[in-house]
Amino acid sequence: MSTLTSERLFNRLYPNTHKHEKQFGHLSSAIRNAETEYRKECAQGNFLFSSSVAAPYGLDKRLMTLLYDYHLVQSSGNTEYERLKNGRNGERLCGYCDIREAETLDHYKEKARYPLLAVAPSNLVPSCAKCNHNLASVDNKYHPYYDPQLPDGWLRARLIWDGSDEPPGIRYYTTRSAIGDKRLRSRVRDTLYGGSIAARWIVEFNQSLRALYRDFYDISNIDERKQIVEDTYSRRLHVYPGPMVATKHAVIASRWLRKWRTA
Repeated sequence: MSTLTSERLFNRLYPNTHKHEKQFGHLSSAIRNAETEYRKECAQGNFLFSSSVAAPYGLDKRLMTLLYDYHLVQSSGNTEYERLKNGRNGERLCGYCDIREAETLDHYKEKARYPLLAVAPSNLVPSCAKCNHNLASVDNKYHPYYDPQLPDGWLRARLIWDGSDEPPGIRYYTTRSAIGDKRLRSRVRDTLYGGSIAARWIVEFNQSLRALYRDFYDISNIDERKQIVEDTYSRRLHVYPGPMVATKHAVIASRWLRKWRTA
């Protein structure tokens, strides 16, 4: 998460605010207070809070939308916009699905309802276009910056195979025991299913299963097959470990790996 504050970013986008103190002074102060409240509430896990910071009298919300859509995305702040896409681990990956490039920034608290957070860096989550769109109506979602990193084993997968000569399918699910915090577990589930992320993982990793199907076709030795699975998934574990680890474990433990064309 960027250490840049929304007030500093605001002043960079409008470098001549000191010449218009009467017009921008109250707005700059409100932006600072709104971000302070946001950081405090998120740090305490209160992601569904309603802001108590009032916008300056007469503020047109379109001003804040313009501030983001034009000044940050396209104009003077574009360098910061591109830097903010790098996310928590410095990888330009979507903070929600972990499999697509971050093409944009998602407003965790949407700017239409919380205009004072429109350019708050901690409210701007690197996101692919699909997650940005699909999660627009999901309020109770996982926060990549303020929620804890999910523990090993939080995501599981199982292969769906009917014993035929066709490649298997795959399904993903969360485990209650791995995520002890009930509220965190709820946010994770709402993000995965409300944002159709689990469904997109199925499409993504079904492609890798079809590749394994081709690799396994003339190999009946189970240990050799397991090594192929390790090689296929381990080289990309640093990119999106959650679904990758779950997929790898599911394939290695599957009846398909042990039974298909091994007789």
